[in-house]
Formats: sequence, C-alpha cells, structure tokens
Amino acid sequence: MQRKQKPRRIFADIKDINLAKSWVSISTDPITGNGQKGDTFWDRIAQDFNKHSTPSPRSAQSLMNWWSSLHAKISKFCGHHADIMQLNPSGKMMDKIIDDALELYKEIEGSSF
Repeated sequence: MQRKQKPRRIFADIKDINLAKSWVSISTDPITGNGQKGDTFWDRIAQDFNKHSTPSPRSAQSLMNWWSSLHAKISKFCGHHADIMQLNPSGKMMDKIIDDALELYKEIEGSSF
C-alpha cells in the first residue's frame, strides 16, 4: 500500500526556490567570494531571502536549518541526475533527462523532489 503524501503548497515551493536563489546569490558573490564567515554568510542570506519573501521574515538560524534539509534533497536529486547522465542519453532533450531524474528520485526516495 502506497503512502498518501500531503500536498505541498505552491507557496512553500516558492519559498524553497527563493531560499535556493538567495543561497546561490550570496555563495557566488564575486566580491566576498568564499571568504565569508558562517554567521555573516547566513545573515546575508537571511537579508536577501527576507527582501524577496513574504511579510514573515526568517532568522539566519531558521534559514540555515531549513537549508540543511533542502540541501540534502538537492544533493540526492543531483546524484540521480548524474546517474541518468552516465547512461549517456545521446540525443535526449534535457527536459526528458530531468524528467527521468525526477522519476528515479521518486522511485528511490519514495517521495517527489
């Protein structure tokens, strides 16, 4: 019997995307580079995230905890994507490769990405 998943709200998905965008933006900042201390790094992410998010601001600590959960899922998806790419799907469109990686993720992890 397959478990019934709770439907995720689109709002939550948008927040996940906004957190990922903030993380990428701050972590790839060419001016500060990778010389940022952890607290400063997460404070900057919180500032960027809260500027683009809903009226309820999140603390740096809250975002750091949220990111660790999100990052684990992203890493697993990247691994499944790499597995699909190793099959050398010559001529396959990138959309189909991503669909295959999403399907593999769901099959192995037991939930959607």
